[in-house]
Amino acid sequence: EFLVDSKRNFYFLEMNTRLQVEHPVTEYITGVDLVEQMLRVAAGWPITITQKDIGINGWAVECRVYAEDPKRFLPSPGHLRIHRAPEVRVDSGVTEGSTISMYYDSMISKVITHGENRDEAIDKMIKGLDSYVIQGVKHNISLLREVLNHQRLREGRITTKFLEEEYPKGFDGHVLSDVESHQLAAVAAALQHRQKEAIWSSLSNRELGDSYRLVAEINGQQHLVECRKGHVQVDGQPVNLVSLEIPEDADSFKEQYGIDDEDFDGYNLSLNDSAMAYAVDPVLVYHDDNDHQVAMQILERRGSTWSIQFCGTAYNVRVLEEREAELSKLMPVKSSAAASKKLLAPLTGKIVKVLVEPGDKVGEDQAVAVLEAMKMQDVLRAPKDFTVKAVHCTPDQVVQEEDVLIEFE
Repeated sequence: EFLVDSKRNFYFLEMNTRLQVEHPVTEYITGVDLVEQMLRVAAGWPITITQKDIGINGWAVECRVYAEDPKRFLPSPGHLRIHRAPEVRVDSGVTEGSTISMYYDSMISKVITHGENRDEAIDKMIKGLDSYVIQGVKHNISLLREVLNHQRLREGRITTKFLEEEYPKGFDGHVLSDVESHQLAAVAAALQHRQKEAIWSSLSNRELGDSYRLVAEINGQQHLVECRKGHVQVDGQPVNLVSLEIPEDADSFKEQYGIDDEDFDGYNLSLNDSAMAYAVDPVLVYHDDNDHQVAMQILERRGSTWSIQFCGTAYNVRVLEEREAELSKLMPVKSSAAASKKLLAPLTGKIVKVLVEPGDKVGEDQAVAVLEAMKMQDVLRAPKDFTVKAVHCTPDQVVQEEDVLIEFE
């Protein structure tokens, strides 16, 4: 490994005499299984290929998927409740049910794709990440996807300062375009309508039908979703999404959710009918008018709020009746002042140091404790000028994410 400066001077760092994490990229573009060759050498067998046998075929991309919060680059130890890998190469040492420990590296897997050219390899990777289901821990798929889709990466204009230059205030998730906001609102409204219809029909033996008017709230912005005879509009703009991927047991799926054969055109299913597919598979895959893939993951539902992962980022979408939406604008916003007087653990880890005692006066951004997890130390700081009211942690204590560590007044 070397460092190189602006004048193309190279400085030796170290030699890693082991298999590199990125070895699948080499394997994809050369067609050589490096692990097999290492085992042959270790067994004392001759290498059967020469340098002239090794060519370069296409492009390959590898993403390291970590259990970490991409907004703060902090590890996220915990229980891997759901782990469903996409249909591309995934090298992983974990399975569903594994525990991501706070004592070791938090990498979940490596995802690798190959294409005839750079764009094809990147596009395959984005599709793979969109269908990669990880629940139970935070992960960095949102950042990986955003970087992959960035024009600078597409053109190869990247440096080690990329994140610093593009996200000077830190990465805060994907910023939805108007079209993407409309697509997300349409899917959330369809989910809510189907959920309500399932409850309604079970209680009254009556159906609500395919026509509805609902309001989907995304990041504080309300969108009117209107559906008439299967045609959906959001804020007056048509949204055409068709599902082309139906669960394998299509007959059972149709029977379970009362989908008529005339509504089921081969493997094409309308937005409303496919909205209940998440009960079988949390990943909903649609195609828009330009035949571009639009993938969403249904993470959870809390009442009328749907947590949906779209473009790599998780959004909480609240779906309301029109009257509810009108009244919600009049509701007072809860003050965050009380919450700011409590310092919460940002992640699961071990307390290394407690730097304050009850009665101490602290200034804004003053260090008050040190937390360690996965070989990293995180200095915890006071959010404002306060007096320490109580300390609820001690050195060497293992704390869970969002545990109250220190109270202020």
